[in-house]
Amino acid sequence: MLTLYIGTHSSATTDYIPYFDFGYEEEWFNDPLVKKMVLDIDQTKVLSPRTFESLPLGCQITAQELSGGVKACILLLKTDKFIIDGAMFGENCLNSLVEIGKIKDIFVPVTYAMDFNRITIPFEICIANDNSIVTNIKELFDKFFIYVSNLYKENSNERET
Repeated sequence: MLTLYIGTHSSATTDYIPYFDFGYEEEWFNDPLVKKMVLDIDQTKVLSPRTFESLPLGCQITAQELSGGVKACILLLKTDKFIIDGAMFGENCLNSLVEIGKIKDIFVPVTYAMDFNRITIPFEICIANDNSIVTNIKELFDKFFIYVSNLYKENSNERET
């Protein structure tokens, strides 16, 4: 299940791209979900595990030239090595995060208001802050704004002391 923690998390990383660039396995790109994520997020077709056709650029690219968001999604799907900070995912990654969460448990801390309206598929998301399950956009936004408001209050109190 996709679990969102609304706030900062000490184990979250933003430094995952070198691991992907030098540690990905070519076989990952044979997975139909990886192919779908690459197409949905980057508008890029997987032609082979070494060759990709970028529709926006109109040319072939390598795996290293994929976006950080799709790299992060692939790492969450294919490894259990990282908690990746939610700031590394664009809104175009939201459906992929939900899809990965239907396959395995993933944990993503978020501190900014993602455009959750971009989620176009049914979902169940756990909110780690209170262990609740949300199943629609309104519930998700309600939880998000409760915990983000608390986060900003805590941060402003820390600055005042």
